[in-house]
Amino acid sequence: MAASTPVGAFECDIALNRVTPPEFVRDVRHGVTYLAAEDYELAYETTLEFHDGAKLPIKGKLFGEQNRQIVIRSSDGTPRQLRGWVRGSFQLLDQRDQVLFRGTYFDVDLVVELAGDEDLTPVTLRLEHWENGFGEADYLGHAISLSVSLIRKSAALTGHGSGHII
Repeated sequence: MAASTPVGAFECDIALNRVTPPEFVRDVRHGVTYLAAEDYELAYETTLEFHDGAKLPIKGKLFGEQNRQIVIRSSDGTPRQLRGWVRGSFQLLDQRDQVLFRGTYFDVDLVVELAGDEDLTPVTLRLEHWENGFGEADYLGHAISLSVSLIRKSAALTGHGSGHII
């Protein structure tokens, strides 16, 4: 491991961008509406700011493998929320596009407030995003954990995260 390879606790700001957006399939069973999507990609760029002052610019690639949601309706049948979870894999790359970490990500407590139409028009979206993986290249023999509360009110899905590399 190079002496300049930062490790320890860090913070970062994340704004997720759609590379290949999810294409949801709607399924209605026994009057309940389910949505499912697979095989899509998201990305972000950020700088991990370590508590000791070190900085590590990275690029994140997220590969959505399972996105499952259910429509929550009011007593009159109006769609009010989507609730669900997401699972996928991720890669963190340095500025030369060399993979530093690979692992699994999970989005839990996914809540989408809806406008109330059958098109399921989103108003706001929030979720808890977790990334956990193992190192490669300069980070071989290390592990990373990152968590961030993400919210989208109009544009990108954004949040302030924290984590650690050990």
